[in-house]
Amino acid sequence: MNSLRSGIFLSEDSSIKLNNIFVEPNGYLIIRNINEKHKFTGIINFTDANLLGNVVLKNIYLKRFLLTNAVMVGGFFTEHLYFKEESDSQTYVRLKDEALKNNNSIKAMQYREKEMLSYSKELNAQISYDNIGTWLTDKSVLFLNTISNKNGLSWLRGIIFTISCAIIFSG
Repeated sequence: MNSLRSGIFLSEDSSIKLNNIFVEPNGYLIIRNINEKHKFTGIINFTDANLLGNVVLKNIYLKRFLLTNAVMVGGFFTEHLYFKEESDSQTYVRLKDEALKNNNSIKAMQYREKEMLSYSKELNAQISYDNIGTWLTDKSVLFLNTISNKNGLSWLRGIIFTISCAIIFSG
């Protein structure tokens, strides 16, 4: 799906299903120039994909993007990949890890923030009587991490939180 000259436009309900796709170690999958006019429609779904080779995603504007349970061994390069609707935490973990591999720490931090928000919502959906202890522990850690340093994104908030705790507990 390497649209060199003119872009590919997806309708609102269309999806590119790459579930269970296998990209060989020496293979390349290039997808670019989808919905270039910032029209956030369509879905690309890489759920359960085995991406051993290189995947390039460039100039893509979607409604939703999924990498749930994808195995990513090869290179996964994104440039101008935007999606309007939130995804699951696994997708953000994979995007964050690939951004770190490509030395893009700014994008990695953005994905980390979305990962934490998504994981918090997933925890709320998973609460039950059987897992209340685990749920409380995970929810408490997420809450403290958010108020103390905005999930690792605000060093200033971390300093203020540390000073505040020192003042409260020193008296």
